[in-house]
Amino acid sequence: MEWLVSYDLLRAWDTSEAYLQCEVGLRTINPLKIVGLSRPFHDIFDDARMECLKERVALHGWIDDERDSPHICLLPDFKLVVCQNGNHRTILARELGIQRMRVDLLVMVPRCQISVWLLKKYLACISEWDQCIEGFWNADNRGDEKTRKIMDRAIRRLESRSRSMSAYIGKQYLEGINLL
Repeated sequence: MEWLVSYDLLRAWDTSEAYLQCEVGLRTINPLKIVGLSRPFHDIFDDARMECLKERVALHGWIDDERDSPHICLLPDFKLVVCQNGNHRTILARELGIQRMRVDLLVMVPRCQISVWLLKKYLACISEWDQCIEGFWNADNRGDEKTRKIMDRAIRRLESRSRSMSAYIGKQYLEGINLL
């Protein structure tokens, strides 16, 4: 199988308002189902990093380390592609016939499959987060340390809430499609 370039596949979906990108966190997938790399195959397959990875696997076996998990995207057409970090591991997994690999999964969820209530809550959280970031920079430019600290705490809280909501939406979608 010839590797596709992830950018070419992502480009069709990334700019669409019809999809929500949801980080669902660590998941186990079959790496043989990944069809796209974030860099051209010929730039990766025999470079020094690949040789080092092959040597490490020859010495210690395949180790599925969560700290080294590839960042994989599930596209709306159900193709899996490397977004970043993981081209070498993905190629080597295919070469070795590895059937299971831990990945950090991003899912592009069609907005039409998210409940209106949940989508509104999520978008309101993102909007509030954006406003806090703007307020933070304005306070920082004015040298208003107290407001900047308050905005910083609000930004962290909203970022955490939006990530949790995004993960929930992505997990619900994955359960519904029963693909992975």
